[in-house]
Amino acid sequence: MNFKMRKIYLYKFILFSAFIFTNVFVFKSMKLLVFELVAIVIYGFFYSKKAKRTVIELKSKKIRGKYKAIFFADYHSNPADGINDIIKSESENADFIFLGGDIVDDKAENFKVDELFSMIGEKRAFYVLGNHEVRRKDLSDLIKYFKNNSTYLTRKTSPISISNFDIYGIDDVTVNENDFNYSLLYFKEQLDMKKFNILLVHRPEYFEKYLEAGFDLVLTGHAHAGHARLPFIGAIVAPGQGLFPRYQKGLYTKGEQNMFLTSGSSKKKYLVPRFFNKPEVVIINFMEEL
Repeated sequence: MNFKMRKIYLYKFILFSAFIFTNVFVFKSMKLLVFELVAIVIYGFFYSKKAKRTVIELKSKKIRGKYKAIFFADYHSNPADGINDIIKSESENADFIFLGGDIVDDKAENFKVDELFSMIGEKRAFYVLGNHEVRRKDLSDLIKYFKNNSTYLTRKTSPISISNFDIYGIDDVTVNENDFNYSLLYFKEQLDMKKFNILLVHRPEYFEKYLEAGFDLVLTGHAHAGHARLPFIGAIVAPGQGLFPRYQKGLYTKGEQNMFLTSGSSKKKYLVPRFFNKPEVVIINFMEEL
């Protein structure tokens, strides 16, 4: 963790400590503190049950006109309440649909995503493998399924060119780390910088490598925003990043380049259910910068 991130977590810890201090030493009431903590815990679980739309706008001189994309990841064959409703309503007028990996869970008896693709319909969907899908014993059958229902993006099938967009994708790094790194170097040589270049990839922790490759926008998931988050502090741990993860959720920007990290769309439970962390479907409105 860099110095800036340490400062952020220190400030959050100070705020949380001030909350405890106020209750115990100012109001001198342990009962009040316990009541407030219980209320916070109950609220945190109920807050996280219903899905939300997250809408972002991205402007670029490379874009001509207006386009709408839907992006979600970590569906895990088990969408949270409201996720399918959002996907169904928003896909009716979407130009692109991006599926950022772990759409199918590793422990599902079958794919359980037929309903998802029936909602998407004839819209062009782009898909990359996540780590849970890689762990499946029937991976080859799964890939065939996604090839029949979407555009399965790899180094060999990238880019797909649509209007002013070039769309790239890579399998999760657990498939082949050497190929993953080679793909990014290969893409760097192939990018048409006059196009708006999008990379669909499962993990956020390689953000610096994605930037170095030159992409305008990276869409990623995997972190689940920590799955369980604490007030004032945020995520304590995230897969692939460990304690106090640098990349948790939302838009990360450096110069003209962006990465959006979604908090995921599943209600799957791990050690604990989602806590202060709503599942989401991301709506991206692309616009021409005048």
